Amino acid sequence: MKTIPHSLLLALASISLCGTPPLRAADIDPKIAEITKTAEAFVEAFHKGDAKAIAAFWTPDGDFINENSRVLKGRQAIEDSFAQLFDANKGLKVRIDIASVRFPAPDLAIEDGTSTAVAPDGSTPSRARYTNVLVKKDGHWLLSSVREAPYSEPSNYEHLEGLEWTIGEWGDEQSNGPVGRVSFEWAPATISDGTKVSATHIITPVDANTVTWQSKDQTLNGKPLPDTKQIKMKRVLQKTE
Repeated sequence: MKTIPHSLLLALASISLCGTPPLRAADIDPKIAEITKTAEAFVEAFHKGDAKAIAAFWTPDGDFINENSRVLKGRQAIEDSFAQLFDANKGLKVRIDIASVRFPAPDLAIEDGTSTAVAPDGSTPSRARYTNVLVKKDGHWLLSSVREAPYSEPSNYEHLEGLEWTIGEWGDEQSNGPVGRVSFEWAPATISDGTKVSATHIITPVDANTVTWQSKDQTLNGKPLPDTKQIKMKRVLQKTE
Protein backbone atom coordinates (compact mmCIF):
# COMPACT_ATOMS: atom_id res chain seq x y z
CA MET A 1 0.00 0.00 0.00
CA LYS A 2 1.21 3.54 -0.68
CA THR A 3 2.12 5.81 2.22
CA ILE A 4 -1.09 7.27 3.62
CA PRO A 5 -1.16 11.10 3.44
CA HIS A 6 -1.86 12.50 6.87
CA SER A 7 -4.30 14.99 5.35
CA LEU A 8 -6.71 12.08 5.78
CA LEU A 9 -5.72 11.03 9.28
CA LEU A 10 -7.02 12.23 12.59
CA ALA A 11 -5.29 12.84 15.89
CA LEU A 12 -8.04 13.02 18.48
CA ALA A 13 -7.49 13.04 22.25
CA SER A 14 -5.40 10.39 23.98
CA ILE A 15 -6.85 7.55 21.98
CA SER A 16 -5.55 4.63 19.95
CA LEU A 17 -7.74 4.18 16.92
CA CYS A 18 -6.67 0.54 17.00
CA GLY A 19 -8.59 -0.05 20.22
CA THR A 20 -8.70 1.05 23.82
CA PRO A 21 -7.66 4.50 25.12
CA PRO A 22 -4.29 4.34 26.91
CA LEU A 23 -5.69 5.88 30.08
CA ARG A 24 -8.71 4.82 32.10
CA ALA A 25 -11.18 7.58 32.91
CA ALA A 26 -10.61 7.03 36.64
CA ASP A 27 -6.88 7.70 36.22
CA ILE A 28 -7.11 11.10 34.56
CA ASP A 29 -8.56 14.59 34.92
CA PRO A 30 -12.35 14.54 34.46
CA LYS A 31 -12.09 16.92 31.51
CA ILE A 32 -9.59 14.64 29.79
CA ALA A 33 -11.93 11.74 30.53
CA GLU A 34 -14.69 13.61 28.68
CA ILE A 35 -12.43 14.07 25.66
CA THR A 36 -11.48 10.40 25.82
CA LYS A 37 -15.14 9.35 25.76
CA THR A 38 -15.63 11.50 22.68
CA ALA A 39 -12.60 9.80 21.15
CA GLU A 40 -14.11 6.37 21.83
CA ALA A 41 -17.16 7.37 19.81
CA PHE A 42 -14.83 8.64 17.08
CA VAL A 43 -13.08 5.27 17.00
CA GLU A 44 -16.39 3.49 16.58
CA ALA A 45 -17.31 5.72 13.65
CA PHE A 46 -13.84 5.27 12.13
CA HIS A 47 -14.06 1.49 12.29
CA LYS A 48 -17.50 1.61 10.66
CA GLY A 49 -16.11 3.77 7.85
CA ASP A 50 -18.73 6.41 8.60
CA ALA A 51 -17.24 9.59 7.14
CA LYS A 52 -20.32 11.69 7.91
CA ALA A 53 -20.25 10.72 11.60
CA ILE A 54 -16.54 11.47 11.76
CA ALA A 55 -17.00 14.94 10.24
CA ALA A 56 -19.56 15.65 12.97
CA PHE A 57 -16.75 15.57 15.53
CA TRP A 58 -15.64 18.97 14.17
CA THR A 59 -17.30 22.31 14.74
CA PRO A 60 -19.23 23.40 11.62
CA ASP A 61 -16.39 25.75 10.65
CA GLY A 62 -13.57 23.52 11.94
CA ASP A 63 -10.45 22.95 9.87
CA PHE A 64 -7.70 20.42 9.32
CA ILE A 65 -4.25 21.33 7.91
CA ASN A 66 -1.94 18.46 7.08
CA GLU A 67 1.85 18.26 7.12
CA ASN A 68 1.89 19.30 3.45
CA SER A 69 -0.16 22.43 4.23
CA ARG A 70 -3.31 21.12 2.55
CA VAL A 71 -6.33 22.82 4.14
CA LEU A 72 -9.69 21.13 4.76
CA LYS A 73 -12.26 23.68 5.90
CA GLY A 74 -15.67 22.74 7.25
CA ARG A 75 -17.43 19.47 7.86
CA GLN A 76 -18.24 18.71 4.21
CA ALA A 77 -14.61 18.89 3.09
CA ILE A 78 -13.55 16.73 6.03
CA GLU A 79 -16.33 14.19 5.31
CA ASP A 80 -15.27 13.97 1.66
CA SER A 81 -11.65 13.33 2.63
CA PHE A 82 -12.53 10.55 5.04
CA ALA A 83 -14.85 8.98 2.49
CA GLN A 84 -11.88 8.85 0.08
CA LEU A 85 -9.71 7.39 2.83
CA PHE A 86 -12.14 4.59 3.61
CA ASP A 87 -12.68 3.77 -0.05
CA ALA A 88 -8.95 3.51 -0.76
CA ASN A 89 -7.72 1.89 2.46
CA LYS A 90 -9.86 -0.88 3.85
CA GLY A 91 -8.86 -1.97 7.37
CA LEU A 92 -6.57 1.00 8.07
CA LYS A 93 -5.76 1.50 11.76
CA VAL A 94 -4.29 4.54 13.48
CA ARG A 95 -2.41 4.76 16.74
CA ILE A 96 -2.33 8.05 18.64
CA ASP A 97 0.35 8.71 21.27
CA ILE A 98 -0.54 11.72 23.38
CA ALA A 99 2.25 13.95 24.69
CA SER A 100 0.19 16.53 26.59
CA VAL A 101 -3.27 17.99 27.11
CA ARG A 102 -3.69 21.45 28.59
CA PHE A 103 -6.71 23.65 29.26
CA PRO A 104 -6.08 27.38 28.63
CA ALA A 105 -9.75 27.97 29.47
CA PRO A 106 -12.51 25.79 30.97
CA ASP A 107 -14.05 25.05 27.55
CA LEU A 108 -10.82 24.98 25.52
CA ALA A 109 -8.31 22.10 25.25
CA ILE A 110 -5.01 21.85 23.38
CA GLU A 111 -3.55 18.41 22.74
CA ASP A 112 -0.16 17.49 21.29
CA GLY A 113 1.08 14.07 20.25
CA THR A 114 1.98 11.77 17.36
CA SER A 115 -0.19 9.70 15.04
CA THR A 116 0.80 6.44 13.35
CA ALA A 117 -1.19 4.98 10.45
CA VAL A 118 -0.92 1.19 10.19
CA ALA A 119 -2.14 -0.66 7.11
CA PRO A 120 -3.41 -4.26 7.36
CA ASP A 121 -0.85 -5.42 4.77
CA GLY A 122 2.02 -4.74 7.17
CA SER A 123 3.62 -1.99 5.08
CA THR A 124 5.74 0.70 6.73
CA PRO A 125 3.64 2.82 9.10
CA SER A 126 3.25 6.52 8.39
CA ARG A 127 3.77 8.97 11.26
CA ALA A 128 3.13 12.66 11.92
CA ARG A 129 3.07 15.08 14.83
CA TYR A 130 -0.20 16.83 15.60
CA THR A 131 -1.78 19.61 17.61
CA ASN A 132 -5.53 19.53 18.26
CA VAL A 133 -7.64 22.44 19.49
CA LEU A 134 -10.92 21.29 21.01
CA VAL A 135 -13.82 23.44 22.23
CA LYS A 136 -16.72 22.42 24.44
CA LYS A 137 -20.14 23.28 23.00
CA ASP A 138 -23.45 22.23 24.57
CA GLY A 139 -21.63 19.73 26.77
CA HIS A 140 -19.65 18.08 23.93
CA TRP A 141 -15.99 18.43 22.97
CA LEU A 142 -15.56 19.23 19.28
CA LEU A 143 -12.48 19.68 17.13
CA SER A 144 -12.02 23.30 16.13
CA SER A 145 -8.60 22.87 14.55
CA VAL A 146 -6.18 20.06 13.73
CA ARG A 147 -2.59 20.80 12.65
CA GLU A 148 -0.03 18.24 11.52
CA ALA A 149 3.75 18.46 11.04
CA PRO A 150 6.34 16.00 9.68
CA TYR A 151 7.50 13.48 12.26
CA SER A 152 11.16 13.22 13.21
CA GLU A 153 12.73 10.86 15.71
CA PRO A 154 13.76 12.47 19.02
CA SER A 155 17.48 13.20 19.28
CA ASN A 156 19.69 11.37 21.78
CA TYR A 157 19.68 14.53 23.89
CA GLU A 158 15.88 14.59 24.02
CA HIS A 159 15.91 10.98 25.25
CA LEU A 160 18.48 11.76 27.96
CA GLU A 161 17.50 15.32 28.88
CA GLY A 162 15.95 14.14 32.14
CA LEU A 163 19.42 13.14 33.38
CA GLU A 164 20.94 16.60 32.90
CA TRP A 165 20.71 17.33 36.61
CA THR A 166 23.41 14.68 37.22
CA ILE A 167 26.11 16.58 35.29
CA GLY A 168 29.06 17.22 37.61
CA GLU A 169 31.32 15.33 40.00
CA TRP A 170 29.99 13.34 42.94
CA GLY A 171 31.68 11.66 45.95
CA ASP A 172 30.38 9.27 48.61
CA GLU A 173 29.93 10.39 52.22
CA GLN A 174 31.89 7.80 54.18
CA SER A 175 34.36 9.32 56.64
CA ASN A 176 37.07 6.67 56.46
CA GLY A 177 38.50 4.23 53.93
CA PRO A 178 38.50 4.71 50.17
CA VAL A 179 36.25 7.46 48.86
CA GLY A 180 34.25 6.74 45.73
CA ARG A 181 33.91 9.45 43.12
CA VAL A 182 31.99 9.59 39.87
CA SER A 183 31.84 12.24 37.18
CA PHE A 184 29.04 12.75 34.64
CA GLU A 185 29.36 14.72 31.43
CA TRP A 186 27.89 14.65 27.93
CA ALA A 187 29.99 12.55 25.55
CA PRO A 188 29.50 10.76 22.22
CA ALA A 189 28.33 7.15 22.54
CA THR A 190 31.02 4.64 21.58
CA ILE A 191 31.20 0.85 21.34
CA SER A 192 34.51 -0.86 22.21
CA ASP A 193 35.69 -4.44 21.73
CA GLY A 194 36.63 -6.71 24.58
CA THR A 195 34.88 -7.98 27.68
CA LYS A 196 31.14 -7.53 27.65
CA VAL A 197 29.78 -5.92 30.80
CA SER A 198 26.21 -4.88 31.43
CA ALA A 199 24.46 -3.36 34.41
CA THR A 200 21.52 -1.21 35.44
CA HIS A 201 22.75 1.84 37.35
CA ILE A 202 20.10 3.33 39.64
CA ILE A 203 20.77 6.99 40.51
CA THR A 204 18.16 8.47 42.84
CA PRO A 205 18.12 12.19 43.75
CA VAL A 206 17.80 12.92 47.46
CA ASP A 207 18.13 16.68 47.16
CA ALA A 208 19.84 19.13 44.78
CA ASN A 209 23.32 18.04 45.89
CA THR A 210 22.80 14.47 47.11
CA VAL A 211 22.09 11.22 45.26
CA THR A 212 22.15 7.51 45.98
CA TRP A 213 23.83 5.08 43.56
CA GLN A 214 23.44 1.35 43.11
CA SER A 215 24.34 -1.07 40.29
CA LYS A 216 21.98 -4.01 39.73
CA ASP A 217 21.53 -6.80 37.18
CA GLN A 218 25.27 -6.84 36.50
CA THR A 219 26.80 -9.37 34.11
CA LEU A 220 30.36 -10.12 32.99
CA ASN A 221 30.49 -11.96 29.67
CA GLY A 222 26.95 -13.11 30.32
CA LYS A 223 27.61 -14.35 33.86
CA PRO A 224 25.62 -12.65 36.64
CA LEU A 225 27.39 -10.59 39.30
CA PRO A 226 25.96 -9.56 42.70
CA ASP A 227 24.30 -6.17 43.11
CA THR A 228 26.42 -3.45 44.67
CA LYS A 229 25.45 -1.82 47.96
CA GLN A 230 23.58 1.46 47.72
CA ILE A 231 25.87 4.40 48.48
CA LYS A 232 25.07 8.06 49.10
CA MET A 233 27.05 10.67 47.17
CA LYS A 234 27.40 14.45 47.49
CA ARG A 235 28.03 16.87 44.64
CA VAL A 236 31.69 17.85 44.62
CA LEU A 237 31.88 19.98 41.49
CA GLN A 238 29.24 21.47 39.24
CA LYS A 239 30.12 21.16 35.57
CA THR A 240 29.84 24.37 33.58
CA GLU A 241 30.00 25.15 29.88
